Formats: sequence, C-alpha cells, structure tokens
Amino acid sequence: MRTKGRGAPDAEHPWNEIVPNLWMGGHHHTAASGERVPAIVRDEFDTVISLYQRDGHGPPLHVDHHYEGMPDGPLTAAQLEAVCRLADIAGDDAVFLIRYRRSKWALNNHLFVDYLTSGLDVARLLTGLESLP
Repeated sequence: MRTKGRGAPDAEHPWNEIVPNLWMGGHHHTAASGERVPAIVRDEFDTVISLYQRDGHGPPLHVDHHYEGMPDGPLTAAQLEAVCRLADIAGDDAVFLIRYRRSKWALNNHLFVDYLTSGLDVARLLTGLESLP
C-alpha cells in the first residue's frame, strides 16, 4: 500500500548525487518549466536499489537492480530483513546525507525512517516476536 501526497513537492532533478557514486531519485521531478515529468532510469547507473517500482521508469534489464517492495506502513520481520540486505548495498548515514544533498522532503515516510534510525536489526527482532506462539 502506498500513501498518496504527503505534501512533499517533487525534487528539482530526477536524481541527486548524495556522495560520490551514491545517487537518490524518485519517480517524478519538477522540470525547470515547472512541469511534473517522469524520472526514467536508462544507462546512468550500474546498480539500482528500489523499494517501489513503477512501470516504464526503468532500469533496463542489463542494469543490476535490487528490488524489494515496501509498504508505507509497518513492516514485517521479513521486510525488515530485506531492508537490511539493501542497506548493506547502499551504505551508512544515508538519511542525513540524502536530505542534505537531495531535499529536506526526501524520505518523507517517517515510519520507514524510524526503522532505519532505531536500528533495523532491533526492529526486525522485535517484529519477529509477534510470530512466536
């Protein structure tokens, strides 16, 4: 389930370089004309990590693409484990850097950011307790 319109405006660019060779993008951005346009990944990146996919936005098949669909809501232990695997690919200190380099509106799913900042391993263990008899 995706929530719509948290009031966050689209970024000014399809993607921004957060640190050398680490980029963040979205599915739309605002062009210089003010028009909302789709951000489509083609051959710009060697590896793409996605938590949400939209048809026609890429990347092409030859790009190393890591995808795990995540809801805009509480995550299960299995979903948290998947986020841990993706986080190992992307690196540390991402939330601060992404908001600093891309937009203060970036990562506006506050529940998801709480998972990242409170420790994914701890959140995964606590969520996993729910499945115990």
